[in-house]
Amino acid sequence: MLRKSHYKRKSYRKKNKDIFPLSFTIIVLMIIAVLNEFIQRDRLSSLKDIKKSYLQELEESRVELQSLDKEFEILFQQNKILIANAFYSDRKKWSTVTIKRSNWEIKN
Repeated sequence: MLRKSHYKRKSYRKKNKDIFPLSFTIIVLMIIAVLNEFIQRDRLSSLKDIKKSYLQELEESRVELQSLDKEFEILFQQNKILIANAFYSDRKKWSTVTIKRSNWEIKN
């Protein structure tokens, strides 16, 4: 009887020793999966921050471009006769020039 009991304990320990590498591998894989999830979240948050900064820079560039466009329009309206005389001779007697899309309208 004692022998049988001792044998059962021995075989149980042996089974536990066989299960240990498998359970250790499973635990390691679970830890790797959790760490990978944290890394992916960190990457996503950093990409979102980069996207926000690029969108902000784009909006600032758009505002700057609009202000430059308005400034150009004002300068063009102030100097349109000089611009027309630079492209054409004074013999044509340009009084005013206005832009309509791609065509130039001439007023004498």
